[in-house]
Amino acid sequence: MAHLLESSVRKKILRGVGVVIIPPIIYLLMRLLWFSYRKTYHFINKPIEGQCIAVTWHSELLITPQVYRHLRKKQATSAIISQHYDGEIIAKTLGFLQVSALRGSSKRGAKAVLIAAINAIKEN
Repeated sequence: MAHLLESSVRKKILRGVGVVIIPPIIYLLMRLLWFSYRKTYHFINKPIEGQCIAVTWHSELLITPQVYRHLRKKQATSAIISQHYDGEIIAKTLGFLQVSALRGSSKRGAKAVLIAAINAIKEN
């Protein structure tokens, strides 16, 4: 029993430290990638000027937020991010790009995060 408690405390400490240390490292990696590759954008149509919803997947998280921020330098931006530990790291990392986190998922907080997303679109 004591071993389980010790393991739980160690996990909480490591996660707490990880949330502080990992996001700046990921952000620096993102910026290094951004400045090290050629950027050419091909659009089927002219990008819309108003508020929009951009969608990305985990495998694209190092570049897509930077492309969006490059195209919309000043526009308020929000992202729906899970409430799990990995979501906390993603939220803090995207914070360096001035992307606000709307926390929720399809299983926990789905209705609240959907309402928050709709409100974010209306406000901006």
